[in-house]
Amino acid sequence: MPALEVWSDWSSVAEGRSSPGASVTALPWGNDLVLFLSDPNGGIYTTLWNPQTKQGYWTSVAEGRSNPGASVTALPWGNDLVLFLSDPNGGIYTTLWNPQTKQGYWTSVAEGRSTPGAPVTALPWGNDLVLFLSDPNGGIYTTLWNPQTKQGYWVSVAEGRTTAGAPITAIPIADGRFAVFVSDPNGGCIRRLEAPMPAR
Repeated sequence: MPALEVWSDWSSVAEGRSSPGASVTALPWGNDLVLFLSDPNGGIYTTLWNPQTKQGYWTSVAEGRSNPGASVTALPWGNDLVLFLSDPNGGIYTTLWNPQTKQGYWTSVAEGRSTPGAPVTALPWGNDLVLFLSDPNGGIYTTLWNPQTKQGYWVSVAEGRTTAGAPITAIPIADGRFAVFVSDPNGGCIRRLEAPMPAR
């Protein structure tokens, strides 16, 4: 029987800070990891972090802002990363971000809205991304979005409902659709098979 792995002690990640219990987004980046968080003032920060050397420093992501501790969604996109968040007014914003050059600027995602700091679900879909969110009234919405063309429009997912700003879970399945899971306003777990909207 193989021996159990011995875990190392917890250590600070470059003295980074967020609100208690907030999420930290992490993706591979070369020989390092790239991390994102929303700090106690709502500023969006990032660091390149190497688990062996335990070195890194936090920098602002294009002066982006959300609610303290809000989630930041990040996916690879070409030689960059594409980030999504809900800002302090509930607007959905995105930026292309390169951890080496540390350059980017935030733009609205088709004027989409959720609650301040709410999560945005994003997955690759061909040459685009498919996004899901819960709007300020609890409606479930989706859009196809291309970070280069910055074009898209939000449509209801079969008039589905949850609570305002709730997380939406979506995974691709074999027949070219997504299985979408939410907790409804009564707490029930519901799902739907959703095909992304036709090409723009």
